[in-house]
Amino acid sequence: MIYEFTSKHTSQLIRSLIGIIHLFELQDVIKQSSELQTKEPIGYSNFPSFRAADITARLSTLPSLACTKKGLHTGFPLLIGPMVDFSFDDND
Repeated sequence: MIYEFTSKHTSQLIRSLIGIIHLFELQDVIKQSSELQTKEPIGYSNFPSFRAADITARLSTLPSLACTKKGLHTGFPLLIGPMVDFSFDDND
């Protein structure tokens, strides 16, 4: 009898914690979306020609970013600015 009680309440507690985690994930997505609206988009026209050529060369080496290269050449803006509030520095 005690095992059924513990098992039932443990599973309910786990479901509640999963719900809280999803809530924090949604809150983070909303926060990042609101920060994204305040950033100014930057495109190829804002870069010097040597920097645009360097970006194009780097994008050409990655097949998964071929569409990004085409988009930048057609004038689609690239958002510059990290969306991360912290960085990891491994000094060990």
